[in-house]
Amino acid sequence: MEQNNSPDVKRYLGVDIDGTFYVEDPEKFKNNIEAFKNLKSKNIVPFFCTGRVRLSAMKVVGDDFQGETGYNGYPGVYANGALVYDSDGNIISHSHFSEEFLRKFVKYIIDNNLDDITIFKGADKFFIIKDLREEFKSYPKSKNMDNLILITPEEIVKEKVLGILLSNNANLDDLPSKLSCKMCTNDRTYQISSENVTKAYGVERLLNYLGVSPDQCSFIGDGDNDIEVLKYCKLSYAVGNANNAVKMAAKTVLNESYDQGAFEKAVQLVSSS
Repeated sequence: MEQNNSPDVKRYLGVDIDGTFYVEDPEKFKNNIEAFKNLKSKNIVPFFCTGRVRLSAMKVVGDDFQGETGYNGYPGVYANGALVYDSDGNIISHSHFSEEFLRKFVKYIIDNNLDDITIFKGADKFFIIKDLREEFKSYPKSKNMDNLILITPEEIVKEKVLGILLSNNANLDDLPSKLSCKMCTNDRTYQISSENVTKAYGVERLLNYLGVSPDQCSFIGDGDNDIEVLKYCKLSYAVGNANNAVKMAAKTVLNESYDQGAFEKAVQLVSSS
């Protein structure tokens, strides 16, 4: 299908947050906010597509971002595709682990002494089944995971868990084959999702709901959890700081890293495509 670039046709841009859009330097992030805001004039709808849940995503970008852009996190694809919202905040798709999987997983982490480096993600809450190790306590704070809720192993298997995070200091090479799940890594953690749930899965659910072809959707990202959606969208951009596997999945590799104008460059390219 040919991409329709008529100014009357609404297009979409999926935006990864960590290592792509959000920059700690306030001045550099302000430039990204301005680029995000300007997409509207091009009839392009940006939406977050992130491993974070919405609450965490909106906390990291801050109140000024929402005030400047008018974007409140909807529509959006969260928890690596497990949770998808429409423009009004209604849930389009909600994929969570089965109780059977969680029972097996909890046994695995307890048997392997990994229960104190594991965080379970709900739609708007974060759970642990044991107090975190000292060296891992800084991670949830860095990701705006406030007020971790300590519950029992028996209680966690009853929760609607969207994703699981483990410190990547652990060796989990055998986990995907043992428990039939998807696993990728970022700077400090393994991200574990249901076997068939990816960002591409979430974006596909969103576009189907909107009646939009993937030819009308672009994406920019940097991590292993972006690979499927970079392949799925007709236009896709890997930031300059991405690893080789991510760059190979993208249609375009940007020269700029995330903190040196990559998002602004992608917006220019999408707007002129």
